Amino acid sequence: MLNVWKPLVLLITLTTALGLGLLPATSTAAAGPPPTFTVLSLDQAGCDSDDTTFNVDIDGLNGVGHTVHTTVIDEDGLLYMNEDVDISADLTAPWSLYTSTSYGPTNGTWPLPTDQHITATITVERPKGNILWSWTTVLKSCQSGKFLYNGPTAQDGDRDFVPALKDACPTLQAFTKNGCPTIARTLTLKSQKKFKLRGKLKAPGHTRFAKQRKVIIWKVRTGKKDQRVATIKTNRQGVFTRKVKKTGKGRYYATTPAVTIKTQGTAKAKKSTKVRAKK
Repeated sequence: MLNVWKPLVLLITLTTALGLGLLPATSTAAAGPPPTFTVLSLDQAGCDSDDTTFNVDIDGLNGVGHTVHTTVIDEDGLLYMNEDVDISADLTAPWSLYTSTSYGPTNGTWPLPTDQHITATITVERPKGNILWSWTTVLKSCQSGKFLYNGPTAQDGDRDFVPALKDACPTLQAFTKNGCPTIARTLTLKSQKKFKLRGKLKAPGHTRFAKQRKVIIWKVRTGKKDQRVATIKTNRQGVFTRKVKKTGKGRYYATTPAVTIKTQGTAKAKKSTKVRAKK
């Protein structure tokens, strides 16, 4: 027969001990938002130790000690600052970049190189090594004072200085305005007999940017807006044809709009040279 008395006695004993405060109670409160570290502005810039100072805001520590870890690296991966500092109070204050090995060793020697991007990454950790928040600031150079990127590290996963909300290719690193590699394309147009135009859109190594793409045929008109003759699509080889007998003699050209494929890149809009239609 199952003895239910021993578990029952144990339950009563534990309940009594908790009630008397003899055992610590476990909190079931939900974890709050993570603490944050934000670089608000650059107060001064320079290439030697302690020349560069940010104005920063630290929030959400709630009186609990956290490790704030700062690293400074150049484009070659040399580490110039590897500092930890214990902070428990929220604050807005200056934050300098300088020689420090309190978190671990470094392998870079100040001053910073003047012709490279400089990346400062600040993490808030608790316990030390467990990252709760990470912020990255990238300066164009140590003396320029220009931010290439200044935001949460997670919002620039491909490290191209374009925040995720603006990065059209979030998994591809490209130092372009929209964060996408530039795909090269050419658009050609030739005139054949009987008012037939034939063209081709090419994107070497990137066929998706050429096949089944929109092309617009235009007729040149002097003194007024060019006439839009037709909107067609290229075939699987990037080729397109169009007869322009109805619009007759004259000069024609073709255009194709820009296109972005987030896993490959961006191809800019293209325009062909002008050709004269033949009978």
